[in-house]
Amino acid sequence: MNRDDKQRCKEVVVTGLSPLIVAGLRQILIGFCEVSCIDDARECKEADCWIVSPSSLLSALDFFMLRKDKTLVLSDARVNGSGFRCVGSDAGCTEIVEEVRMVIGRSTRVDEPESRQLSERETDVLRCLAAGMTVKEIANELCISSNTVTTHRKNISSKLGIRSISGLSLYALMNGIV
Repeated sequence: MNRDDKQRCKEVVVTGLSPLIVAGLRQILIGFCEVSCIDDARECKEADCWIVSPSSLLSALDFFMLRKDKTLVLSDARVNGSGFRCVGSDAGCTEIVEEVRMVIGRSTRVDEPESRQLSERETDVLRCLAAGMTVKEIANELCISSNTVTTHRKNISSKLGIRSISGLSLYALMNGIV
């Protein structure tokens, strides 16, 4: 990340979303900006981007109306004509990063780099990990050794930049792998 990127997005603030979603957002926005989570939007006066649940939006509507150009609502229900950007629960990681960039005024498209594309076998391993299977269970399911499963998991983590099982599971869920 260059100095320009750091200046453009210092902080994304998340409110009203589950800890699992917040952890996933941190993982997919890693290296792009800082993600913090707060309970009440009024605790933090300024941010480069707000990611909120519909209930948080409604509970602090007066606060977010003044910041609608910086607010991204994570919801399947569109708030037509309100001026708020909405991202559905079926959005992929690339789409969320793209929306955050749009909110902070950077409309450049984010393409998945070639090095981040998973092989078919890595996708199979990720699907099993997201289903909560152990390394031994995955090895039995895919008829490969436990060492091979571990190697695939390391490669997946390296390609995606996601180290935790919960982050990998969220990535799999948000990208239609599971």
